[in-house]
Amino acid sequence: MLKYSNLGTGKQLNQIVMAGSHDAGVTEGGGNVQTQNMDIYLQAYAGVRLFDIRIAGVSQKDQGLGKESQLKAYHSAIKFKSEGSRVLKDLGKQTDVQTATLVGGEWGMGLTKMLTEAKKFVEQNPDEFLILKFDKCTNWTAIAETCIRFLGNSIYAKTGNLNTKPIGELGGSVIVLFGESGLKEVRKTYSAKTGILGFKNLASEGASYEPLFDGLQYLGKGGTSGGIFSTGSLSAAA
Repeated sequence: MLKYSNLGTGKQLNQIVMAGSHDAGVTEGGGNVQTQNMDIYLQAYAGVRLFDIRIAGVSQKDQGLGKESQLKAYHSAIKFKSEGSRVLKDLGKQTDVQTATLVGGEWGMGLTKMLTEAKKFVEQNPDEFLILKFDKCTNWTAIAETCIRFLGNSIYAKTGNLNTKPIGELGGSVIVLFGESGLKEVRKTYSAKTGILGFKNLASEGASYEPLFDGLQYLGKGGTSGGIFSTGSLSAAA
């Protein structure tokens, strides 16, 4: 197993290059849809530390509890289907959920499965860390609650700029990152201290580096093919 801690636990996050996994949860579909053939645990074992994850709500078959839905990874354009109160399988309770259908593409793994595998990896490898970068998602509040519940003590729940954090301080943690739209939706309920941090791409128009940003800032994006899984690389901004 590739261990990033061997690079030196005093190395800052912005001093290393990480392997990243695009559409990390989509392990099904045809050649133009499927992006991975390993689950989250095996990708992490192979060396991936940054996971690009896109989540939407999908309707489930009625099992006698009324309308049900689940949060799942997807790779496609999505079309919103309905919005209203449903039993969300991830949380086991009735809550407001926006469901969607896919315009082509494929649904991937369920969010709870991905979180369970991420937690398992850092518990077994307490010197290592994983970063889950949630982008182009729906149901942000439900995603935040699910991450906090299923990751438990493994979620990284500290404030401050991740770019300058020594990787030794990140060991044993799963870091959850939301984009700007996600943060706007959840911030009244979930602060950085609960484990919901932000990410910002400095290549975006008008974006500038913030030394006190609660989360990760980076420049550009990856996009190379790794054979076993599609990967990119990422180096946090200095």
